[in-house]
Amino acid sequence: MSGAFDKHLVVVGMTCRLTPHNTPQLDSMVEWLNCMLLEQVHALRYTSSLPKSLWGEVLRHTTWLKNWTAMCVLDGKTPFEALYS
Repeated sequence: MSGAFDKHLVVVGMTCRLTPHNTPQLDSMVEWLNCMLLEQVHALRYTSSLPKSLWGEVLRHTTWLKNWTAMCVLDGKTPFEALYS
């Protein structure tokens, strides 16, 4: 990883967590998030009767909902509030 990329992550308030190569057992949080978002996409598409071609827009909306919903882990703050105070 380059120093420039590390600096960029610090500026935008992100942290980089590397995992060893070929260790899918360490990807549990990412897998959980992908599964949760996909389930929400299916649920929203089903209840709204949207065509399959709009799955990307539904995914964008479910991600927006996740980022604007309060979480217990963040002491009742939304991820947006936790990041930008």
